[in-house]
Amino acid sequence: MEFVHQPVQWESFPKVGTPLTGVLPEQPIWTPLFTAIPPERVGLNGEYDYEGLAKRVAAQLHQSLKAEDICDLQVLQRGKVVILKGIVPNEIVLQQVIEVASQVSGATAVEIGRVAFPNA
Repeated sequence: MEFVHQPVQWESFPKVGTPLTGVLPEQPIWTPLFTAIPPERVGLNGEYDYEGLAKRVAAQLHQSLKAEDICDLQVLQRGKVVILKGIVPNEIVLQQVIEVASQVSGATAVEIGRVAFPNA
């Protein structure tokens, strides 16, 4: 096979600022993967936040429960799953925490395997 080098004919290229014909200008060059922020990634103020669900759950817990009942509780997330870690005073408070966390938009499950009671 023989390769033949042909010189570029610059005259055939459109000049800068000339509209291209045969191209759909309405079509974006790239298409975004998401047109909206996934619910588990929405931050406290509606912005994208990788840990948005955990932050919104923590904020809702602070509004709904006594601060001393949840001061040793950490809220994490793995995707749409809320992970609770730490100490709560009793099972009643734990049930309240689970109820509040599960009602936050984007939460599909609540893991409590790392929650303990004092002196347990």
